[in-house]
Amino acid sequence: EALLEASLCFEDVGAVRVLLDDGLGLLAGLAWGLTTVVIRVSKLSEAPAVKTLFYQVAFAGVTLLGLATLAGQTGMNLTPRVMLHLGYQTVVITLISYVVWFWLLRYYLASRLSILSFLTPLFGVVFGVMILREPLEPPFVMGAILVLLAQRHDVWLVAGSIMERVAGQNKLFNTSCLFDAQGDLRATYRKIHLFDCDVP
Repeated sequence: EALLEASLCFEDVGAVRVLLDDGLGLLAGLAWGLTTVVIRVSKLSEAPAVKTLFYQVAFAGVTLLGLATLAGQTGMNLTPRVMLHLGYQTVVITLISYVVWFWLLRYYLASRLSILSFLTPLFGVVFGVMILREPLEPPFVMGAILVLLAQRHDVWLVAGSIMERVAGQNKLFNTSCLFDAQGDLRATYRKIHLFDCDVP
């Protein structure tokens, strides 16, 4: 009985951690979207991409350094692997990709550029297969093709039915989702007939 209570406690902690992680992920996406909007509607839309990048990095650097100090996480163990990762994040992600992104924002609509961000998971999987030798499963290949075709031809996609677990509910739902051509979730329909088959 004590072991059961302990396991339930750990499950609750795990659920809270998952919700916290998901919440931080949503906040990160919101911040990224707001950054794009602010750049487009302000004078930064006419500023050089390098200057826009400087403003963002300076603000983020000061903010994160303050948060790290408050959290007591200012120590660093600069191993060769950490230095390699830090160099990659600094040169490839911060300098190159952000400069290109801010340059694109000067000349193209943000709604059109957002399509490129939905290709990020596809590139991640491709590099995972090429570099990490991860298996590439047929369902993902078909899904990726559908995503690319939807973006190309401005088509909306219905995904489902899928098994969905909803927080606070003790049953599984038989759910279908509607996505627009940009990959945004536009509608969710939980069918009256619940998901009742065995999932291995």
